[in-house]
Amino acid sequence: MLRMLLVALLGLPLTIGVRADSPQSKTDPKPQGQRLLSGDDARKAAELEKRIGELVNADRYAEAIRAGEELLALRTNVQGIDHWQTVILKWSLAALKQVSALPKEKRGGWRQVEQSAAEARRLEQQAQYVKALPLRQERLKQCREVLGEDHPHTAQSYDNIAANLNAQGKYAEAAPLLQKALDICRKALGEDHPDTA
Repeated sequence: MLRMLLVALLGLPLTIGVRADSPQSKTDPKPQGQRLLSGDDARKAAELEKRIGELVNADRYAEAIRAGEELLALRTNVQGIDHWQTVILKWSLAALKQVSALPKEKRGGWRQVEQSAAEARRLEQQAQYVKALPLRQERLKQCREVLGEDHPHTAQSYDNIAANLNAQGKYAEAAPLLQKALDICRKALGEDHPDTA
């Protein structure tokens, strides 16, 4: 979730921190599964992700964006611009920037909706789908208003509502939402991304 949030909020180009002549400026021929962070890079990424979450919770978006840019540069340089984790982070940073531009009370509302999404997950794990549905719907509303209809976070919200409806046996209501989520992911992330496959 944090990776998606980061990607959506910052909206940075995927090539940040990468020289045009570097190997990572082009698609890396190695399979993405062989381009995971490890060792010091993985520890640094985990530290940055934790720090970004803390800064967002403290309403310190400018610092969170700088940390996100550092994380994006790390992932781009080590994993390449086409790696799914780099792509997701790019979208999360775009979202972070969009949220940072909101008035303070709206930023607080965004954080509240994110907390409600965690509550919705908890309720769904307890098979309390009817109680979770309004929380899922509120997050979709916020994503559409703040991030727009073509953002992967918005797609995830459509998908979460569809899964909830599916669990309630409301298959006819779930199907168009699943299709909407898939269409957004294909457009935003491409056919090779794990959320599209």
